[in-house]
Amino acid sequence: MQQLGLALRLPQVQAFANFIPGRNAEVLAALRDWAGGQGAPYLSLHGEPGCGKTHLLRAACAEVERQERPLVYLSLAQLDLMPDVCEGLEALNAVVLDDLQAIAGNALWEQALFALFNRLREQGARLLVAATRPPAALSIELPDLQSRLCSGPSFLLQPLDDDGLDQLLSQGACERGFTLDAAARRYLLCRCTRAPAALLRLLDEIDAASLAQSRVPTVPFLSAWLASQDIC
Repeated sequence: MQQLGLALRLPQVQAFANFIPGRNAEVLAALRDWAGGQGAPYLSLHGEPGCGKTHLLRAACAEVERQERPLVYLSLAQLDLMPDVCEGLEALNAVVLDDLQAIAGNALWEQALFALFNRLREQGARLLVAATRPPAALSIELPDLQSRLCSGPSFLLQPLDDDGLDQLLSQGACERGFTLDAAARRYLLCRCTRAPAALLRLLDEIDAASLAQSRVPTVPFLSAWLASQDIC
């Protein structure tokens, strides 16, 4: 008999403490400094989709909030977001902009971000941005904005190797309240996506399926479940 899995678990917290750094120790250190009000006031982060950029941006936000400093996080990929959202943000201590590539080539957005960048600099506020490519490689058409975006340290988020992905699966399962043994982790890594964000979403689905069936997510369970879902 199939049981319904009850959604009793809290959403996973995206923090510096549960980010698997792999080869990104320098990036993690720079973002910790930025969130603590140290180092360069403007940083940019880039990497492939799903590599952990949003995790790090939200972790930085959590650290700024912990220090009771006002900030805003915006994903520029939100379809309903308009350029006038930038007005007045210089009054905050920190502004965090995700998915910068989404507005490249949009004249209104580029003008709004250029003006915001200047106001933040004048007020001594901090800015953190992320995109799929470095600022110089984005299709920014406003030269002054591209110059501003290239003016600070830019970090490439390196993909996790096999050991890092194995650690991600082990830690992610533990945070969700279940265990994936080494064989189960190897099975998933050999058959499924290697993008960290996608693997974590997969863990959510495995968690729900194993709860619904009152099964431990062993290799036989994963094999049958993945085949039935056509996920990997």
